[in-house]
Amino acid sequence: MLSLALQGHFSLDMIVFTTIVLFWIVAILITYMLLLRSYYYLRARYMASRRKLYEPAIELVLLDEPQEKVLDALAPKRWGDREVILRVILDSMRHLEGPPFDSLQAACFKLGFMDRALKQLSSRNKLRRGRAMEALGIMRAHPAMLAIIMLLPKQPRDMKLVALRSLSLIRDPFALPYYEREAETLPPTMLPRLASLMLEFGPPAQPFIRTLINDRPEAFPPRVMKLLLQETAHYAAL
Repeated sequence: MLSLALQGHFSLDMIVFTTIVLFWIVAILITYMLLLRSYYYLRARYMASRRKLYEPAIELVLLDEPQEKVLDALAPKRWGDREVILRVILDSMRHLEGPPFDSLQAACFKLGFMDRALKQLSSRNKLRRGRAMEALGIMRAHPAMLAIIMLLPKQPRDMKLVALRSLSLIRDPFALPYYEREAETLPPTMLPRLASLMLEFGPPAQPFIRTLINDRPEAFPPRVMKLLLQETAHYAAL
């Protein structure tokens, strides 16, 4: 009887101890999540406030102000502002063409953003490498094209699409044969996306797209072909 009583007491102590431990684990996790959420909220507000200091530089670009004036407006005013400046530039370059785009592209080169992104292509961090490829594509950094092509065979499937998207933004037809080569490594479901990326090269891409469709017709059912033709018409009108 005494042994049973001791066992029961021990079991009760274990239950109480386990409950206390679980309570503190949950409390710590909740606290951590709240702190993390607060950090990202405050960081987003801070970044938004810093953006306002550099967004007027885009207005200078649109007004065709001298490059020196644009660079002065984009000069970092505080440690950590370079990331904000780069985001302001890239967000604008997505929607610009002609002299305004050329002005921001020159700013990326002179402020060292292009060189920094080129160095990050060799990073072991997948996210950093992907962001670098995306940035170089938006900048239409032709010096990065060969480096991105050399990276293609070593990338996992999701990163291949990031790299190919970057090349399609640079828009040098020299890269088109590499799309054809990468098509052999991709599943049929991803080939319409590949064809869509090739459209951004304009008329030089048409023979490669036709070859892709003829070689892998199962990846392009009528519904997909309709969407692809719509995109072709869109790019032809640009």
